[in-house]
Amino acid sequence: MDEQTFRRLAPDAVAGRLDTATYERWKAATGENPERASFVVRVAEADAKVSGIYEAIKPVQAREPSRRVPKRTAVVMALAISLLGLLAGALAMHSYIRSQKRIDDNKAALLPPANETKAPDNTPVETPPENTPLDNSPPPTNTPDDPPIKTDPVPNSDPPKAMDGFRLLDGATGLVSVRGEKDDRWQRLEPGQVLKDGDSVSFNETGVARFTAPGLSLSMQQPAQFEYRDGVVRFTNGRVVVRATTDWNFSCYKTTWGSLGGAFIVEPRKLGGELFLLEGGVIVGNSVYTDALQITLDGSGNYHELTPEQIRTLESELLGPHSMLLRWDGEAKETTPAYCALIEPGALGDGHALTRKPGDPGIGVTPSTAVFTAESNARLRMRVKTNAARLRIEFRVHLESGFRVVDALVDVPPAESWTVVDVPLEALRAGRSRDEPGWLPGREYSAFLVVPAADPAEPLARHELQIDDLLVYAAD
Repeated sequence: MDEQTFRRLAPDAVAGRLDTATYERWKAATGENPERASFVVRVAEADAKVSGIYEAIKPVQAREPSRRVPKRTAVVMALAISLLGLLAGALAMHSYIRSQKRIDDNKAALLPPANETKAPDNTPVETPPENTPLDNSPPPTNTPDDPPIKTDPVPNSDPPKAMDGFRLLDGATGLVSVRGEKDDRWQRLEPGQVLKDGDSVSFNETGVARFTAPGLSLSMQQPAQFEYRDGVVRFTNGRVVVRATTDWNFSCYKTTWGSLGGAFIVEPRKLGGELFLLEGGVIVGNSVYTDALQITLDGSGNYHELTPEQIRTLESELLGPHSMLLRWDGEAKETTPAYCALIEPGALGDGHALTRKPGDPGIGVTPSTAVFTAESNARLRMRVKTNAARLRIEFRVHLESGFRVVDALVDVPPAESWTVVDVPLEALRAGRSRDEPGWLPGREYSAFLVVPAADPAEPLARHELQIDDLLVYAAD
């Protein structure tokens, strides 16, 4: 045992084993020489053995005192414990975030598609005072007992993405401006320029502006605004004529709807608006509407049927700016052809319609009657009810060498109800078996006739035919 250890352990080892005098001698000796102190203890023990006298001995256990930890080591250990705590907290937070994401994904999987359930939170922009073009329109009424729901609710498919977005067509009159989703500046929109997703469009002057996209066309004849985002057209101001040949989604204030193909006019306002359905059908909520209706776009679901006068006025607006070449409505002598008989009511439930009279070649005018001078892009529009699969429209065009008979075949859906036929007159040909064009702008046309086309399966069958509201027009 070295001296230093002896000095530490000796007091505990001899305490209680020596008498008082010897213990004091030992303490004095330890300060001078450990070996001398050890000698003192051995002499005292030997003396006790000889004399047989021992004092009480205490049960003492010698222990090596605990060692002190250096300060630097304590600091390092504290830092290590802190880092371990931070790492454990980070791992726990990461696990929590991942579990929350899995929960949110499961919730999203259980929800129906967004385009069926989500109602856009549209905040309408400030608009000028509303103008109501139909002053004689009756106010919207509550939903009638028998709503015009024709079919079961049809799930609305995802709207087609415009391949090149919207394009402003040439010939726009008035200022057309565009503003990006993240741009507060309005810039002039040039004809042919493609709209980007999220763009807002403003038509600020009275005139004509037309936009087109795959399966959709918009026409504005007065100040109006709309927004194009994610394949959905959101109307915010003005009055817009819409024609859709494919499924498209639209919104206005709190109402969203999908088009089943057809035509309508929408007039948005600050707290709602009106939708005037004229052709085809729309899906509003869970209902399918196919009649001529005025639907309120304030979320109430109110609607009512349009009057015949309203329908004719709105159809004229639907055609856009145009010139009228010929009109037959059967209500006045100057608008009633020679070959026909009058029946009532007409196609819209008022007035008269024209029907084929026995012995007449069809519905039309005599060969000597001039009807109009042809113009480019002219079209024929009329309401038809017939059991024939096709109609034949026939004219005489006057040339320097005389006249030429031209005609065209028009397919019509065989039905017992009225349907609208709208065809371009460029389909006319100089005889069914020749390729010469039959529509020559600037030439005089006469002897207009509408007849059911012969059915090769039943060549001797006589088909019924009724027409109403016939119009030959050319877009301006």
